[in-house]
Amino acid sequence: NTLVNSLYTSSDHKVWIGTPSGIQYFKGPDIVSSRFNVHTSCFLEHGGQMYFGTSKGLYTSDMDLRVIKPVVFAQKPKEIQVNDLKTLGNRIWIASEKGLFILDATSKKTVKVAGLPYPNIQRILVTDDGFVWLAIVGFGIIKLDHQARIIGQITNTEIVHPTDMMQKNGGEIWISTEDNGIMVVDDCTGNISQITEGKGLKTNRVMCLLKDHWNNIWIGTSGEGVLRHTSQLFSYYNLYDHGFSGNRIYAMTGDTTGGIWMSVNQGILGYFNENKFRQYTFDSLPLNTKIRSMASDNYGRIWLGTESKGLLIIDSTRIINVSRILKSPDSHIIQILPGRDSGVWVATQRSGIMFISLSKNNQLAQVRSFTINEGLPDKFVNCIAGDKITGRIWFGCR
Repeated sequence: NTLVNSLYTSSDHKVWIGTPSGIQYFKGPDIVSSRFNVHTSCFLEHGGQMYFGTSKGLYTSDMDLRVIKPVVFAQKPKEIQVNDLKTLGNRIWIASEKGLFILDATSKKTVKVAGLPYPNIQRILVTDDGFVWLAIVGFGIIKLDHQARIIGQITNTEIVHPTDMMQKNGGEIWISTEDNGIMVVDDCTGNISQITEGKGLKTNRVMCLLKDHWNNIWIGTSGEGVLRHTSQLFSYYNLYDHGFSGNRIYAMTGDTTGGIWMSVNQGILGYFNENKFRQYTFDSLPLNTKIRSMASDNYGRIWLGTESKGLLIIDSTRIINVSRILKSPDSHIIQILPGRDSGVWVATQRSGIMFISLSKNNQLAQVRSFTINEGLPDKFVNCIAGDKITGRIWFGCR
């Protein structure tokens, strides 16, 4: 089956593959199929056993799938669709459409957790400090302690359409939304608070977040300019007061000097440094397009990803059209991700992924393209992210 629901690596170096047609595993060079043909959505290894969640309940087996047995619930296994599995101590936490269950791996007894507001548990996250987070369809997010007691929650009415997320010093997670301001989750205490209009924001429509060199948080809004959060204080900047013709922020990035670049309305570039705003215009190349993504490299250059002008670079006082140099037909850039050195990874709408490296004097040093011929499932790349430890690049296609 070409539809893969989940992947899982076990301690014996097998890669387990869950599909609507059952289970397979890969242990080079072959993929081994099993006779278990039930729709499988998740895996977990615990105590030398494999557990897998399916559309007909939870099953367990030895590491080679020789003997497969159902785990007995209060309901029959086929009546429970298991969505996710996590372990905490000697207990296995089971997310299902019928609620949250906990399996004692020693006694093999399963109990259902009572008191949750909605039954359809989609995902489980167990944090390093022993807390359990649940993502619940139709409700939102709930935080539990190790005894499954509710200690915090975020409902869907407060976190509709998240736009950005970042970690602030001190264990806080900031989540910006299109309509409901900023949700702040304190991972140390479990407290969840909301920053909205009247509590520091000028509007609840927040487009992007950025942490600068001094750990201040910059907040880009839709229609109300930009705010800077320093300690417990908010400073509001109405860009009309600084000579700009718009107040909508699409993207922000910092540079090596501590300055903040921002994309404002239709193709306006703003820059903040030394407590002053500047508006950049380039007579040789009017932008006249939305800048959807911004990034800075080790040489201090600012890379711009636009909706119709392709990939651009700001270097000193000029703009360089990289897409024109590359003769790239794709003018719609989705996202830019800085590489480890002077290069950047670029996600596009029609040309897959590119890695572009320029020398200090803006000469092309390396260009690599990755499309369907190189293994991409689709040339439309929605997002990319980098693993800082391994250096791997992850991407999501249409």
